[in-house]
Amino acid sequence: MFVHLTFFLFVIVSFSSSQLLTNDRQCLPDTTDFATKVEKSSVVVYGKAMAKIMNDGSDSIFHVFYQVDCILKGPATLRQINITNAGRVQGKQYCQEFPVGRGYSIAFLEPISSDKPDYKTFFPADFAEIREDGNSTSQLLARTCNLHRIVPRQSLASVTDVCPDVGTHPICHEITNTTLPTIVNQVNLTTIILADIKSNSSNTTIIVPGNHEHSNQAIYTPEQEIEMIRSKSGVHQVDTDEKNSAKTTTFGIYVMIIALIFAWN
Repeated sequence: MFVHLTFFLFVIVSFSSSQLLTNDRQCLPDTTDFATKVEKSSVVVYGKAMAKIMNDGSDSIFHVFYQVDCILKGPATLRQINITNAGRVQGKQYCQEFPVGRGYSIAFLEPISSDKPDYKTFFPADFAEIREDGNSTSQLLARTCNLHRIVPRQSLASVTDVCPDVGTHPICHEITNTTLPTIVNQVNLTTIILADIKSNSSNTTIIVPGNHEHSNQAIYTPEQEIEMIRSKSGVHQVDTDEKNSAKTTTFGIYVMIIALIFAWN
């Protein structure tokens, strides 16, 4: 009887311990909203997990071979990328699952090296991936206005064929419609300013900044100004060259008279 009781207690303790260990390895539910995940992730891709390999010496950290169909944020990656250190990682709040053969998902990633990106190797941001489940995922993408759609590098696929629709909600069109007129007004203002500058450069009148009126008086040559001064004064003015010429003629006559006097003597 005692032996049976001991065995029964051992089974209960073992079961309880295994349950505690299992609960300890479980991930916390990721309640972060989609917009925050996009904002705080360098790369957001749409694709599916093709294979998963557990890291040596760990039963909670694994390596994922991921096929990218569309890049929603960040630079274009290769079509086949590697996601390292996924799963339950010490120091991170949330974990990833990346189930193989379970369809498409949206992964939030960081490049393994920011200095020399190889567009192939990434590690997960501290968010769980979002598995595509139909309407709810489509609604998330439709209401997110700051995403783009890029096909992977060396891919011949069309964006419309492999990328989901993004930013199709009317709220995104409202943002575009309120932003576009501002840009158009700035372009029109620049065009008007350039047109004014061009017209001013071809006009002989120079407008000095700060002057509200410009002179309409004619601009005269120096000779014209001299004639105007003479006509206004009413006095006959002799040029300096004419005076010098008269003095030279008188001096020559005096010299000739003196020479004749000396000749007669």
